[in-house]
Amino acid sequence: MITVQLERIGDRVGLILDEAACAALNAREGDLVHLRLTPEGGLTLEGPDADYDSRHGRGRAFLRRYRRALDAITGP
Repeated sequence: MITVQLERIGDRVGLILDEAACAALNAREGDLVHLRLTPEGGLTLEGPDADYDSRHGRGRAFLRRYRRALDAITGP
């Protein structure tokens, strides 16, 4: 189990992840992580690649990865 800390930053509350949590989520500073409600009423924390399970998510990841190559082929 990895424990995270909630910390007040201005008028918001931030989630502080240690190195182990970032590595487990494959997340870096500035990435978006996703909180998902489970059927039991709990929460799960998912990393930036969490939308890989959807067709649209895979398409967006492909376009992000190959943006320069596609721009070179199709023009600006």
